Amino acid sequence: MLAWFFFRRCYFSALLSLPGADRIASVKVDPLRRWGALGIAAAVALASIYLVRYCRFNLQAIAFSISGGSAFSVSENGTLGYVFTVSNPIFVTSIGIFDEGNNGLNAVYNVAIATNTGQVIAQAVIPAGTGATLVDGFRYVSITPVLLSPGTYKIFATYDKDIVDAVMTLAAITSASGVSYVESTSDTGFTFPSGNHFGLSSGYFGPNFRFTPQ
Repeated sequence: MLAWFFFRRCYFSALLSLPGADRIASVKVDPLRRWGALGIAAAVALASIYLVRYCRFNLQAIAFSISGGSAFSVSENGTLGYVFTVSNPIFVTSIGIFDEGNNGLNAVYNVAIATNTGQVIAQAVIPAGTGATLVDGFRYVSITPVLLSPGTYKIFATYDKDIVDAVMTLAAITSASGVSYVESTSDTGFTFPSGNHFGLSSGYFGPNFRFTPQ
């Protein structure tokens, strides 16, 4: 009985903390109707919070979509990716890697987003196989949202020559609103790519990400 008393007290206190609850509580109506109105207000408030979170974390834009192109596999260990710009603030919500054939990845991939000078801002490990979520040819894992302010960035992934999935180059690239593809970047070894060692354009996809506006 004592526990029920404290539950009711906490419940009604929470309801009264909602915006406008004081006005509802002051209306001279039957107590059951009064608390019923507060309960409806609470339900609406919770539904609004859920809707905002759903839109932010489930209705994500794919940064770059590709069509056509040529498959490329490294003949030596390398880091492959591309330079892109952000015109309006965005939250990166998931990071992915291209899965040629949509039949699962042959290896684990480390993917990072960094400033143009090499400071890593966001990163993820994409597991081998089919465990990561497949969306439009890329397998994604969710990350804690990371804010990218307007500016220039690089996204890149490490590729092992012995166990590797192909990346797409020379592809037709469609950019989501707020981001723009700039150029390919690549280097030998597992390092921050400073140029384009492998010399191919319109790639390397490779890595990708999804985002929501700020």
